[in-house]
Amino acid sequence: MNQAVDAQAKQALEKIAPVTLKPQGYENWQIPWDIQVKAVAAGVDKQEAGEKLIADTQGKFAEFRAQHPDLQGKKAAIVMPYGGKLGLYTDADGRGQFIESMGLTIPDAVQGTDKSSFYRDIAPENYSLLEQVDVLYVLDYQGSASALKDDPAFQPLLSKTVFVEEAVGNAMSVPDPLSIPWALDKLK
Repeated sequence: MNQAVDAQAKQALEKIAPVTLKPQGYENWQIPWDIQVKAVAAGVDKQEAGEKLIADTQGKFAEFRAQHPDLQGKKAAIVMPYGGKLGLYTDADGRGQFIESMGLTIPDAVQGTDKSSFYRDIAPENYSLLEQVDVLYVLDYQGSASALKDDPAFQPLLSKTVFVEEAVGNAMSVPDPLSIPWALDKLK
């Protein structure tokens, strides 16, 4: 659903079952979870059930926002350390969409204006760019946050950093009506 399928793959898949394709107008890996639910629900002729799933899940985000008024409107970013740098997820990515649905905002000055990509790299010499956010979520994949905690370039950001365990990061990466409530509960 989140990536384009070429004509040959579509024909092969249609021999097995009906195929629901990526909605028009979205780049690979940049389809919001609710649009995915609508497309899948339409594909199996369950539009009403899909709308209920969306409403229920949006309700979970609303509950989170009500329980965390201190986060509302705050500037935030979500990053993953890798290869000696940070990969910052934009609001085009599920992780960025997730934190924005929590009531936070990813500033354009942080994420950049290139909407064709769901992430951007930030080298250690540019970590100061993240000083403008109020909350910095760091995905701790395979212990990658340990080295970051010891990085002198990252030290000024530690007081605003929330380290997110791998399973929660995975749930935020591909948000859906099952993973969203679980991840929100873990982020409380």
